Amino acid sequence: MKALLTYAAALLLMTMAAIAQPAPNQPPNGATDLPTDVTLGWRPLKTAASYEVEIALKSDFTQIYNLMATEATTAEAANLNYSTTYYWHVRGIDSEGVATDWSSTQSFTTIASTGIPQPISPEDGATDQPTSVMLQWSGVAGVGGYDVQWSNDPAFPTGGAQTATVTGTTHQLPTLGYGATTYWRVRVTAAAAATPWSRYAAFTTGFPTPDPLSPPLLISPANGQANQPESVILVWHHVAAKDPIYEIEVASDPQFANVAYSDAGVTDTAYALGNLPAGQTFHWRVRADNGEVKSDWSGVFNFSTAPESPISLLAPQLLTPPNNTTSAPLLVTMTWDSIPEASDYEVEIGKDATFESVDTTLTSTTAWAELAGLPNATTYHWRARARSGAATSAWSRPFQFTTESVEPQLPSLPELIAPADGSTGVMNPVQLRWKAASNGQSYIVEISNSGAFAGEQNKVQITSVDHYLDSLPEGTKQWWRVRAANQYGQSEATKPWSFTTNISTPTGVEEEASVAALQVRVYPIPASATMTVQLPERSENGASVTLFTAEGITAITTNIAAGTTTATISTAPLPAGIYWCVICADGSKATRAVVIVK
Repeated sequence: MKALLTYAAALLLMTMAAIAQPAPNQPPNGATDLPTDVTLGWRPLKTAASYEVEIALKSDFTQIYNLMATEATTAEAANLNYSTTYYWHVRGIDSEGVATDWSSTQSFTTIASTGIPQPISPEDGATDQPTSVMLQWSGVAGVGGYDVQWSNDPAFPTGGAQTATVTGTTHQLPTLGYGATTYWRVRVTAAAAATPWSRYAAFTTGFPTPDPLSPPLLISPANGQANQPESVILVWHHVAAKDPIYEIEVASDPQFANVAYSDAGVTDTAYALGNLPAGQTFHWRVRADNGEVKSDWSGVFNFSTAPESPISLLAPQLLTPPNNTTSAPLLVTMTWDSIPEASDYEVEIGKDATFESVDTTLTSTTAWAELAGLPNATTYHWRARARSGAATSAWSRPFQFTTESVEPQLPSLPELIAPADGSTGVMNPVQLRWKAASNGQSYIVEISNSGAFAGEQNKVQITSVDHYLDSLPEGTKQWWRVRAANQYGQSEATKPWSFTTNISTPTGVEEEASVAALQVRVYPIPASATMTVQLPERSENGASVTLFTAEGITAITTNIAAGTTTATISTAPLPAGIYWCVICADGSKATRAVVIVK
């Protein structure tokens, strides 16, 4: 008997769980005069992982208006018809996909359209509309004005919708993009209380007639550009057509009788060429195809690759001002990373993004240069390359900045913190630290080995309030000072402080006499998530790379593969601190101090 009762109780619980349903709780059943956007709600079920909601125009649900699925206990029924009665019910779905019975049927009726202006043109669902659109809606008698709202999101989110108040029943929209869908609605302007919005209407703009297609305009390399690397990216302007395909030809002659490279299926506006022979001239052109017709060929540009050189120079990487800087000062300090083999650097600055027209060309023996007397509110593009005798590197990736357009507000004087003035025995790498200056956006750090700052100093511009020095000789005295800078100019320099280094390598990590000959590059310093070790040229046997802690314990061991020049090391698992990187290649060894920050 006891077993029978237990079985009956379990069966009852299972039956109750099977028939449990969500209980609708909003809007009240039979509610009338509801807006055309209604929130449906119900009480949650513990066993339900999600819910299904059916909305119908008939109480027997033979004419379904909408079916929605959600994990919440509410659902939004949007853009409903006016003066219409809707029926709805909800059911739960458990984690295994088993559904409960439908809840009881609820109903509600939407508000009449009386007194609410209605969208007329473009009609709802219209396509291939022009990019210049005039909205038109029905008027309401005795009304003095209307609010019209448009967005690319039917929810009209705050910050994502635009609203205009007008006195008539039309409004000209700003120029729209091609193939863009716009949602819009209108209401009577109310001085005190908000009036209901109309149902929204939507339309989509078309694309310009693709026949005939205009030929593409070439961008880079600029026409006649010399000394290009063996890998070149050809870039051109997009043609105004829907999903155009481009055909590209590269030839050794301007008549294209000897085509060296061709591709008729390019979907982007850029094309990469690799392994180009040195010291040769190439001619290139592009045309567009929309699947129906082809455009004429573009104009012909040519470029030449750099001649073979016994010195292979890396292209510098631009640092400051950061790319796309706005409100740059009228005196700009441009910096880039130093290339060990370079004797000097060439810098081009101009308002032409293709560098076909260059306003200023500078030559610098350091990894920085200044440009003064710039006009306000002007955008400049700049790039740099390294030189050593007749050898030149490829141009860096271009950066751009825009000069300030308001009166200057100079930053205050920074305050130096560490190393304290006159410090001795400072471990290398040295971390310079200072307090932030008010109105300061970046800082110019100058290092002098004489204290006179008479031209021999190293200078770098950064945005943080600290800077690491990782290659100072042992036992040398250095002086340093800092200026604050912003888009309006620079502060005065701080009073110089000095310190004396005392490099001490851990047991088992000795500096070798061949360090200078190997010319290994380790960057960035300081490192955070990754660190790259780069040889000046490919090694047939590869290279070994070992990272030691300050106590001489091996932290990471890896290799630069034979025939390559770089290895990227993940430093994310390592704690912050000072480490030593030892690189062995072809019988030579180099040791570099590394700082890891978190």
